[in-house]
Amino acid sequence: MNKQIIAIRSSFNRKLNGKLQNVRLRKFFLYHSIQTEKS
Repeated sequence: MNKQIIAIRSSFNRKLNGKLQNVRLRKFFLYHSIQTEKS
């Protein structure tokens, strides 16, 4: 039972981390494109 919960939680955390990284990348590219437009 506990192992199953841990497995579900770890997979959920992995998905969450993936989403966070995608958002960070998107923000970085957005910021970068704005900076290049300004110059």
